[in-house]
Amino acid sequence: MKHSRIDVRINCPFYKTQSAIISAGKQKIRRSVRSIEKSIFSEDIAEAGSRLYACESYDRLSPECRQCRNFASRHVEPVSESVVSQTMA
Repeated sequence: MKHSRIDVRINCPFYKTQSAIISAGKQKIRRSVRSIEKSIFSEDIAEAGSRLYACESYDRLSPECRQCRNFASRHVEPVSESVVSQTMA
């Protein structure tokens, strides 16, 4: 069964700032060869994700807010976990 996916454009300046930090951190991780750098960039990404989760303007009925939380859960946690596993190897 296919899940229908409705994309919602998020017009929140706070989201735009934090998602830019997340995107930049992921690019830095891909370019870096040193584990310590990857770990530092991963922390920056996790902090941006935490800021998204702690948003004081969060409205559970807003499609934009739900999309923002979905973005954070899909993009922030997996990056942090993969960097930790790479640094442990």
